[in-house]
Amino acid sequence: MTNEGRDRDRFSLIGHAALPFMCPLTEDELCTLLDHAQLVRGATSLDLGGGRADLAALLARRHGLRATSVDRSAQATEAARTRTQGLDVTLVTSDAAPHVVTLPSRSLALASCVGALHAFGTDTRGWREALTALTRVAERVLVGDLVATSRAASEAFEVAELSAIGPLVSGARASLLLDAARVGAYERAWCASVAAHVASHPGDPRNAWARARLAWTNEPSLQPARTQLAFAVYLL
Repeated sequence: MTNEGRDRDRFSLIGHAALPFMCPLTEDELCTLLDHAQLVRGATSLDLGGGRADLAALLARRHGLRATSVDRSAQATEAARTRTQGLDVTLVTSDAAPHVVTLPSRSLALASCVGALHAFGTDTRGWREALTALTRVAERVLVGDLVATSRAASEAFEVAELSAIGPLVSGARASLLLDAARVGAYERAWCASVAAHVASHPGDPRNAWARARLAWTNEPSLQPARTQLAFAVYLL
């Protein structure tokens, strides 16, 4: 992994430190979606791009699943060890796409990838590839990520346009769409944590990545497109 990648992973953990999940969803919202999966205690689950294993920990704690969380970042895996102590959660440090192809067909009760579909590709391709991979290995699939409600925002942020993913998730059992206000609040919370770290550790040589990321977030030319973002989640 490059130094930039390590810096990104490090500041992702810092930015999410005060947030319950490494995405805009709340625990109640996730549990409402998962209720539609009708999961059986003792069943197996897989979460790709799991970060600190927040979702895997939730599945083990509230639904009694034997959960596996996969993330390419060793830093995230180390943070996950603390959060999953005493829970039936297996942690794997690996890229998402190569890991999932090693699994037998229909071997899981639930496979998820929320906020990490870029591991399968940008724009609509990431959704298509992730859904293909996850539906092969699991009876139920939970997917979600940042989307755009306009072509301009889709191009500006290299995310799928909401209308384009509709046909891919037409059979969804449940769905949730968080609007631009929720996405903006989540982004501001992330930025506040990162900015606080930069201010309190002015000598940290890795702050360069954080300063560039904060500047990009406040880039005036991107503000109109930010009002056309949403976070979409589907249970299939």
